[in-house]
Amino acid sequence: MPYRMIVSLDHRIVFSRVEGAVGLPEIEAFREELGKHPDFDESFDQLADLTRARSAPSYEELRRIAQRDPFSAASRRAIIVPDDVHFGTYRAYDSLLGDDRATVRPFRTLEEACEWIGVSVTEARTYLDEKQSRSAG
Repeated sequence: MPYRMIVSLDHRIVFSRVEGAVGLPEIEAFREELGKHPDFDESFDQLADLTRARSAPSYEELRRIAQRDPFSAASRRAIIVPDDVHFGTYRAYDSLLGDDRATVRPFRTLEEACEWIGVSVTEARTYLDEKQSRSAG
């Protein structure tokens, strides 16, 4: 799963884009890198573009991932998904997290996700189109 992430201190958002297969090993690698990122705070929101993802984690993988989710209950996570399978997957993930962890909402378009997360589409595209992971002031 090639991925990129930008941790924006100004927006208090983790912008990420994922391509290819998405399973437990890939998500754990992303989570580990995020947890070590010097600018990451668990109360940040997330805008994740999964429109180029080719597979989704299984329910069992989701259950395991939910046990160690890095975001807090104050966080909102907008996930832009490519299809109905991913939409259902991330609705299930939100249910697995329960009320004491971040709220996860799948969206079909960048515009809907940006409106919910509270960032302009132009700014989101700038971050999501970055070629490598980094911090942003």
